Amino acid sequence: MNGVEQVVEAALAKARLASEGGAYITIDAQGARTAARRQPAGPLAGVPFAVKDLVAVAGQPLRAGSAVRQEASPEPEDAPVVAALRQAGAIFIGTTALHEFAFGVTGINDHTGTPLNPHDPARIPGGSSSGSAVAVAEGSAWIAVGTDTGGSVRIPAALCGVVGFKPAQGAYPMQGVFPLSPTLDHVGFLARSVAEIERIHQLFGPAVPDEIRPRRLGLLREELEQSEPAVQRRFDDLLQRLAKVQCAIVEVDWPGSAEILTTSTAIMFAEAAAVHRSELQRDASRYGADVQARLRQGVAIPAVEYIAALQSREQLRAHVLATLANVDGVVGPTVGLVAPTIVEARDPAVGGRLVAFTRLANVVGLPALSLPIPGDGLPVGLQVMAAGEAQLLGIGAFLERLLSSESGLRQRKQATALP
Repeated sequence: MNGVEQVVEAALAKARLASEGGAYITIDAQGARTAARRQPAGPLAGVPFAVKDLVAVAGQPLRAGSAVRQEASPEPEDAPVVAALRQAGAIFIGTTALHEFAFGVTGINDHTGTPLNPHDPARIPGGSSSGSAVAVAEGSAWIAVGTDTGGSVRIPAALCGVVGFKPAQGAYPMQGVFPLSPTLDHVGFLARSVAEIERIHQLFGPAVPDEIRPRRLGLLREELEQSEPAVQRRFDDLLQRLAKVQCAIVEVDWPGSAEILTTSTAIMFAEAAAVHRSELQRDASRYGADVQARLRQGVAIPAVEYIAALQSREQLRAHVLATLANVDGVVGPTVGLVAPTIVEARDPAVGGRLVAFTRLANVVGLPALSLPIPGDGLPVGLQVMAAGEAQLLGIGAFLERLLSSESGLRQRKQATALP
């Protein structure tokens, strides 16, 4: 058995279906083993990867986590993002579970089963890219494709303790991705380290620097103050580390949460209702209760409100770009709470708390990154925003090193290379 086959077998041994609390909707064990025997070449040679069941994979039905698409036929070809991973030598393990149609952020899905948080099976993984985050956290995949319309890559990354990256809008091809809100949709990736995200990003754009040491970072003080004590304590440790390396921390003028919520909800819900209009009229009962309620809310949004939200989006983007012109990046908590229990997360108010800090990046179309902040207890995420991907990933690499011991960082870097 060659080294690639060993890696693939180790990944497959950890892969379970969502109906059993695992990450997957389908597991292609035979295909993965066949690909491993061929000794793939490329920058991601032999890296096991998973794909959110909202993105086309040749030969697999795209069911989007919903009974609505239960009879979907197998996809004829890979989405471009999936094809790029295969061409780079990565090995497909399976399709991952999600919050139905990506229209929710808890990851709870009573139709397919809910992936359980690897750090505490009584807690949610976050969503909507729930299975993708769980797959990386448990080790059944080293990287995973996700989508992010209001935080759906970064939220589960934060709650499961992995890295989540959403590029600038349009940076990665969206063909073959089932839409939720075309104005806000992004393809993103989850991985074990920033280094792995950088390797993926170079498949779609120019090489990025290994590390950028920021001299001046903006701090979202209001978001930090709104967070639970467990998140605040972990974040305070980061601020102390930044002070020791002479990185100036300045509070920044940032768009208000009410305007962000109003703008993003009007755009997202109205566009989602348009995507699902025909199916809603045909048989709304096949949708889960939570998604059906959101779609009906979208149907009721007046055109004038939707148009006003698009105008507000441009104003928010100008505001954010002006702020970023004076700092290297902006940092704050990805999510203001640790993963709630599955019981707690059925309260509709929890979803609003989970997306409170992530929606802005989608509205303004700028890249955003979530990094785990090490410490005792459940995972906590650090969100970083910058004006461009190279800047963001370079800062992310620096922060990852700062947050990690030298031995821990060395072990993670070695883990990205196949035996």
